[in-house]
Amino acid sequence: MPLNQVIDWLQGPRAEQTARAVALLLGVWLLYRMATLVWQIVPAPALPEGPVAPVNATSTAPARPRLDVAEVVNWHLFGNAAAPAPGTTGGATGPIDAPETRLNLVLRGVLSSDNPKEAHAIIAEPNGTENFFRVGAALPGGAELKEIYADRIILMRAGRPETLRLPREAVEGAGGDTVPDGMPTGSRGIGPTRDPSALLGEYRDQMAQNPQALLDLARAIPAPAPGGGIAGFRLFPGNKPALFAQLGLQPGDLVKEVNGLVLDNPMRGPELMQRLRESNQLDLRIERAGQEMNLSVALP
Repeated sequence: MPLNQVIDWLQGPRAEQTARAVALLLGVWLLYRMATLVWQIVPAPALPEGPVAPVNATSTAPARPRLDVAEVVNWHLFGNAAAPAPGTTGGATGPIDAPETRLNLVLRGVLSSDNPKEAHAIIAEPNGTENFFRVGAALPGGAELKEIYADRIILMRAGRPETLRLPREAVEGAGGDTVPDGMPTGSRGIGPTRDPSALLGEYRDQMAQNPQALLDLARAIPAPAPGGGIAGFRLFPGNKPALFAQLGLQPGDLVKEVNGLVLDNPMRGPELMQRLRESNQLDLRIERAGQEMNLSVALP
């Protein structure tokens, strides 16, 4: 075909119709190829290998397993509520109602805790010697320290519980039995120590004249609270670490409250000193290793 005829045909109306038809065919072919690629990528659904057997409505149903209630209980689906260990302090029921002991002992201070290994009591004998005692320790007079609370301890003597309270709650006239001499010191507790109440009394008098005297006993560092402010003060031994330990304190103890005064503001120092001067008892609420406990020491 001559070139001029080809040009005339391309410019004519039939050329436009032919172009549309070719474009349509190309579009259909592209759709077909895309569909083929999709089916190659996506796996076909699995078909059952054979016909499903019809269910026989008259067949006997399998026996249901019997529920073992005791076994289900032993699973502890909601946790295991362990029974309170003997000798723990500050239980939900509180101290038992036991009569006052007639042993000639004086309770000088207590460090109560939910962990009986952390709790101990400071008890003075008739000769003035003071010892630290933990739960389960043998006491002068044939008694055993059974429980420790914030304001008293429970003794076991001759199979019966007895109560020994801090001096501010002591019953007048309680006392009597003589402490036998010659009892080995090793069975009494940690060992003899200086009277913590007299020690605190001396420092209270010194701080009234010289507040720097407190540095011999302990150093306090404000502990920030998660929501802002302070949560209390962390105590560390001062210039005389032995005095720090005699009070039942451990490095890093977080003191949150002193004699009912919450230590959430470092500006409460004057108010705290005023309370200590007017009080005959030192009550500390401290946190140690995530556990809260109370430390109480009578002041002279």
